[in-house]
Amino acid sequence: MSIDFGYEVLCIASMTVLVVLALVCLVRCIMGPRISDRVMAVNMIGTLTIIMVVVFTVYLKEAYLAGNDHDREQLEQMLLSLTDSDGKAYYAEKTFTDWKKQAAKKAEKEAGTTDEWAGIR
Repeated sequence: MSIDFGYEVLCIASMTVLVVLALVCLVRCIMGPRISDRVMAVNMIGTLTIIMVVVFTVYLKEAYLAGNDHDREQLEQMLLSLTDSDGKAYYAEKTFTDWKKQAAKKAEKEAGTTDEWAGIR
């Protein structure tokens, strides 16, 4: 018995328990004698749904939903390779020096403009 089989059994068992709990909450939502019981049941169904999505993500081994460094690097490479019809990149990788140059250009541009409201203040 491998560790992957153990994880698969664990995921399936936990999904089964979560579905049963969601059905119990649905019954409480329909039959609950007070409105507060119904509100709590609907809230619990929402929480159980989110937990089911997380367990299902682990079961399917969808790393892009869980996030890891390799996937982030691939996403970064894909974004940096996007270009428009003219061949100009949509996204550019910036370093700290690039950020400083951009801030200096912005400050220089703002220094050349006049403040229309300076006389009123």
